[in-house]
Amino acid sequence: MNGSDEAYDDADDDFEDDNDADDDFATDDLVECPHCGAAIFDDSVACPRCGEYITHSSHPFAGRPWWWLALGALGIIALLTALLFS
Repeated sequence: MNGSDEAYDDADDDFEDDNDADDDFATDDLVECPHCGAAIFDDSVACPRCGEYITHSSHPFAGRPWWWLALGALGIIALLTALLFS
């Protein structure tokens, strides 16, 4: 092989790596729309399928089911009771 063939082979390897990076980028940032379940980007403002706006809450209890909150409250009460009466 001469020098130009080696450079061409290196260029093909770089091209394949770029495609792999694009595939990772496309799937890593996708989440489900909370309204219709379509795959949307994580930073989307509205779903392109159903048109509903996506709200991003930073509240720690946002999106938790009621039973999760009740179980946590019961756990805290049990801990405080055990500490007070021991």
